[in-house]
Amino acid sequence: CSHLCVLTSDSRLLLFDARSSLHAPDEALEVPARPDEAVVAFSFASPSAAGWASLAVWFACSDGALFAACPVLPPSRAGCHHLRSLAPELLKTAPTEAARRWVRAQAAACGPQGPGMA
Repeated sequence: CSHLCVLTSDSRLLLFDARSSLHAPDEALEVPARPDEAVVAFSFASPSAAGWASLAVWFACSDGALFAACPVLPPSRAGCHHLRSLAPELLKTAPTEAARRWVRAQAAACGPQGPGMA
């Protein structure tokens, strides 16, 4: 994978495609943290995790709290391949209509070859 992920001091997770630009992130997540705590670490879930869990990013806070953001999918060929392999299960188990729309939109953006390759 060619993505670089940076956790900033103001609790944002920035995802950069190192092949194209390190000046502007492909994706930026605002990590919700209480004013008196800092987000100090993150970890991507295993791609072999089941369904939606494989699209999670886990965060650890300075007070020991843990939480996840989902879905997170870097725009890449590997991400598209992962999404295509999971799409039927994700659509079937989506908790909301918004989640189903997200799966359909991401799959459409991937096209047959990958992001921007449709």
